[in-house]
Amino acid sequence: GGAAGKKVKSEPSPKLVRLNKNGEPRKNPLKLNPAFFVNEGYYRTAKFRLKVTPWQEQLLTSYAGGARAVYNTILYHTKARYNQHQAEISYGIPEEQLTELVSLNLVGLQNFIQTLKPTWFPWHTQVSKHTFDTGVRNIVKAYQNFFAGRSKYPKYKKNQNMMLPLI
Repeated sequence: GGAAGKKVKSEPSPKLVRLNKNGEPRKNPLKLNPAFFVNEGYYRTAKFRLKVTPWQEQLLTSYAGGARAVYNTILYHTKARYNQHQAEISYGIPEEQLTELVSLNLVGLQNFIQTLKPTWFPWHTQVSKHTFDTGVRNIVKAYQNFFAGRSKYPKYKKNQNMMLPLI
């Protein structure tokens, strides 16, 4: 696999190839939907509209909101602890008494969010653990992009209410 729509080669070949799960050409590509053919070097994307029930819509919205809440909470705590740490250094507080910084790697933030669950996320038993994992992975990626110079400092996520109306 690869990123959808990402250009892999500079010059595409005119030959269309349908790939299987192992990345090998399918045996009989003519029986497949041509919308999913891959032009060598390029990935084709497809856009689907989901027809969800109101219950499913509520579930998807709660998962997205939960991941956003985790992202924003981690961003808040990492900023606050960093600012407190810097202020304590400027006051001349000994190093062993400084506020501990939060580790910005995946495992460190997953452990950190576990300590916050009972107080900051009283609803944590009502959503999947993947909700928390998604929020943590997103903030880790945001910090990685920032430190690599690919983006600005992470910003708080807001509810964009991107659910489409049901058909």
